[in-house]
Amino acid sequence: MPTPPLEIRASNVETLLQQLDSESARVGTREMHLDLSRVSRIERLAGGLLSNALMGSLGEGPLTVDLDEHSTDWLWTSGLAFAIANRLGETEIIGSGSSEDVSELRAWRQSWRPGMEVTWREMLTATQSQLFAPPSIGETEAIPDLFGPTFAAFVDPHLNRSDASGAHPIATVIWPWLDRLLPGPSRQSGARHRYISEVGRFITETVANVSEHAAGSGYPCRSLAQVSITSGGDGRRLYLSVQDTGPGIATTARPKLDSAEQELVGTDEDLLRMLLSGRLRPWGRSRGLGLPFIARIAKSRGGKMFVATRRSRLSQDSSHGMTASSSDFDLTGTVVAIMLPIPREF
Repeated sequence: MPTPPLEIRASNVETLLQQLDSESARVGTREMHLDLSRVSRIERLAGGLLSNALMGSLGEGPLTVDLDEHSTDWLWTSGLAFAIANRLGETEIIGSGSSEDVSELRAWRQSWRPGMEVTWREMLTATQSQLFAPPSIGETEAIPDLFGPTFAAFVDPHLNRSDASGAHPIATVIWPWLDRLLPGPSRQSGARHRYISEVGRFITETVANVSEHAAGSGYPCRSLAQVSITSGGDGRRLYLSVQDTGPGIATTARPKLDSAEQELVGTDEDLLRMLLSGRLRPWGRSRGLGLPFIARIAKSRGGKMFVATRRSRLSQDSSHGMTASSSDFDLTGTVVAIMLPIPREF
């Protein structure tokens, strides 16, 4: 049995997925074993890839997960709690303190809708974390169903349509939450306003893509949107991710290419690169508009972008530009995530 990882990062998550895939294909037991008992850290981008795989490609086989009593925080913020709670296959959680962790998994099975009742209100009251402005100053009363002091999660947001202005309801929810967490006085800067608006635009465009292309194709689909903030090293960072278990970007996009585009696009990696760079003819509500905009946000703010769909992986950062590669692991669905540095002041 492989040595349990101490961290799950972009550099080792693909190897971990291939190990689980090999276990699921093994004749006889077909049971997967994910030992997280020694994990102290899960990178946000790697966590999104692992959780989506456990929901989709690896979602039907039996799974045993080892945890320890310190697992709770990264279990929630990585998206793994969503995957463990909703995967179709039988899942057994073992390890010290796991019963307390499992008791909260039921909250991850209920799809989010605007204005729904908060699950963890008591927890936030106990920590005296006031995340949302009161209605008395004109803020929305809609709040996430799952959140902590530095993260918010929304289950199946693609089931909710954008409002008349084109913004997804989550964008409205995120605004006051993020406004309180960012440095400096609330609502005093145009730069601050643009930063939060771009966060809302990311959510709106990525969820719209899930609604229109992944779920819109009639394919069984689950999705998760997450916003989280981390600290340490070179400052604070904001992570935004939307994952779904649909057919994948290339699967839905390739049939819509015209004859000229078919000649330009060879591999799925080529298709993904051209799609994100805005070089393909737009169709529908989001194609050719939302994803290139997300890439521009990450680039202009010195952040990173990551897209995984089927065997294609695309990453972008200020040092290496946009690079695409092929993986040995076939991911059912898509993960789109960006990391944005948080300015020290606005």
